[in-house]
Amino acid sequence: MAEEALRRGYASSAAIPMVHENRVFGALNVYSSLPDAFDEEEMALLIEVAGDIAFALQAIELDLKRRQAEALRHKSEARLATILDIAVDAIVSVNQDQRITLFNQGAEKIFGYQAKEVLGQSHDILLPEHMIATHRQLINDFDGMISSTRQMGKSRPEILGKRKDGSTFPADASISRLVFGEETTYTVILRDITELKKAEALQEGRNMVLEKLAKGASLEEVLSILVAISRKYNPGMFCSVLLLDQEKKHLFHGAASGLPDFYNEAIHGLKIGPGVGSCGTAAYTGKRVIVEDIMTHPYWVPFRELGRKAGLRACWSEPILSSTGQILGTFALYYSEPLAPNSADLEFIKSTAHLAGIAIEKKQTEDALQRAYDDLEIKVAERTRELALANSQLKELDRLKSEFLATMSHELRTPLNSIIGFVGIILKGIAGDINEEQKKQLSMVYTSAKHLLALINNILDLSRIESGKYETSLETVRLEEVVAEVEQTLSPMVSQKGIQLIKELPREMPEIYTDRQKVLQILLNLANNAVKFTDKGEVRITCTIDDNTVKISVSDTGTGIKEENMVYLFEAFRQIDGTARRRYEGAGLGLHLCRKLVTLLGGEIWAQSEYGKGSIFTFTLPVRLQEGEPHEKKDLDRRG
Repeated sequence: MAEEALRRGYASSAAIPMVHENRVFGALNVYSSLPDAFDEEEMALLIEVAGDIAFALQAIELDLKRRQAEALRHKSEARLATILDIAVDAIVSVNQDQRITLFNQGAEKIFGYQAKEVLGQSHDILLPEHMIATHRQLINDFDGMISSTRQMGKSRPEILGKRKDGSTFPADASISRLVFGEETTYTVILRDITELKKAEALQEGRNMVLEKLAKGASLEEVLSILVAISRKYNPGMFCSVLLLDQEKKHLFHGAASGLPDFYNEAIHGLKIGPGVGSCGTAAYTGKRVIVEDIMTHPYWVPFRELGRKAGLRACWSEPILSSTGQILGTFALYYSEPLAPNSADLEFIKSTAHLAGIAIEKKQTEDALQRAYDDLEIKVAERTRELALANSQLKELDRLKSEFLATMSHELRTPLNSIIGFVGIILKGIAGDINEEQKKQLSMVYTSAKHLLALINNILDLSRIESGKYETSLETVRLEEVVAEVEQTLSPMVSQKGIQLIKELPREMPEIYTDRQKVLQILLNLANNAVKFTDKGEVRITCTIDDNTVKISVSDTGTGIKEENMVYLFEAFRQIDGTARRRYEGAGLGLHLCRKLVTLLGGEIWAQSEYGKGSIFTFTLPVRLQEGEPHEKKDLDRRG
C-alpha cells in the first residue's frame, strides 16, 4: 500500500474511525501530497466529520428498518384482514370502554349489521337486554384472571346473541385479552349454534319417540310426539302425518301440528292420485313432492281455496315407506310463505318420514300379530272344546269297555273254572279210568282252559287298574321267597326245554314293604316270557338293593328283539313280529300289564335287547311303599 501511495504522490495520510454511540460504522481516510499535512486543529475537525458521518449512517439504517417494518406490518394487517373476512365465525373486538373496534364479515352475516353500522358503538347492541349485565360481569371477572383466553358460556347461563332484526340465537364463544401498554383490547370469536341446538333437540325428540315405541305407546301418541318435535325444530313450520288405508286408495288423518282443524278434516279420507295436492301425489307415486308455491302449482288447483283459508303457501310431502318399500302414508311440511327447501330441509323430511315409517310398521305388525293371536285363540278354544268332547266320549267308551271286560271276564271265568275242575277230576281218575288217547285229549283241554283263564285274569286286572278299582295289599315281603316261588312254578317248563334258571341274590336280602302278589305276578310274567322265548342257554334272575330302591332284572339268551320293535314292547295287544315268536301263544297283554303293575307299585320298568343274543327286562320298586301313595312315574324304555 505504501508503494501505491507513493505512486499516487501521497506524502501523508490520516484514518479516523466513524463512531456513534460506541458503534463503529467504518473509517474516514484522508490523504495529502505534503508531509506532516494534518495539524491538531485539522485532526479535530476530521474526527468531528467522522462522527457526523457515523450519525448519518445510523439514521439511514434506522429509517430503512422502519420502512421495512411498516411494509411488513401493512402486509400482516392485510393478511389478518383477509383471514378475518373469510372466517365463518364472527370476530368482534372491543376496547376498554366496550366499544366495537373490529367487526368482520362473519359477524356481519351472523348479526345482520354492516361493520360501518357498529364500529364505535357499544357492544350492548349485540346482546339481548337480559344478557347485558351478565356479559359485563363476565368481562370484569375475566380481567381478574391470569389467563388471556377463556371459553364463554361454560358453567354459566347460555350465551345468546341479538341480530339487527331483534331475533336472538344461541352462541358458542371464546374471549381473548390483549394488553398493549395502557390499552386493553377484548376479542370475541363467536359461532351461531342454532342449527346445532336444533339438531340436538331433534335427536333428543327422536330418541323419545323410539323410547315410546319400545315401551309400547300407541301409534297416535308416537305420531303426535313426532309432529310436535318437528314443529319445535322449525317454529315457522306446520306438519302432518297422513296414513294410507289397507286398500291403498285413501289417506286418513294420523297426526298434525299447527294446522287448523277444518283443514285436517277436509283432507281426511283424501283419495290419492296424480296431481292430487302434494300428499295425494306423493302417496300415489311413492316419490317426494315439493310445491314451493301452492297458489301457482297445478297439483293444488282443487285445493287452493282451502290452502288460502288455512294460510298455507308451500307444502313439501315425503312418502312414508315400510322396510320393504310399501307406501304407508305421507309426512308433509307446510309454510305460510312460498319457500324452496335446502339440503338440510330435505334431509330432515326424509329422516322424519323414515322414523314415522318405523312407528307405523310396528303398529301394523302388532295389529297383525293380535289378529293372528285372536284367530289362534278362537281355533284353540274350538279345538279344546272338540278335544274335551272327544276325551269325554273316549272316557265313556273306556269305562264301558272296562265294564264290559270285567263283566265278560266274570261270566267266562265261572264256566272255565268248572271246566278246569271237572277235567282235573277226570285226569286224576277219580271219575273212573281213561285210556291214553282220552288222557292226551283232556290234557290239551285242561292246558287250553288254564291259558284262557290266565288271559281272562290279565284282562280283568288291566280293566281294574284302568278304572282305578285295583287296590294294593301292602305287607312285608321277602324277595328271596318270591324268586323261589317263581323258580318252582317254572321248573317243569325249564326242565322240558333243557335250559338253566339261575338266581343271583345278595346273601343278606332285606325285607321290603309292598304288595307281594303283584310283585310275584310281575316277576313270574317276565321270567315266563324269558323261558318261553329261550331255546338254549339260560335265564337269569338278578336282584340288587340300596337304601331306597330294589332293582330286579330278568335276562335271557333267547333270540332278542329288533331295534325297530323296542318301542312296541309295552303296548297292549301288541305281538312282536318274528317267526319264532309266532310259535307261542299270547295276547300281547303280559308286558303291558307288568308296566301297569310296576307303576302302581311306584317303580319303573324298561328293556334292553340285542337281536340274536337275548334280552334284559329290569324293574325297580321302592323299598317301602307308603299307604295311599299315588304312583304316576313315567315308564322308561332304556335300550342297550
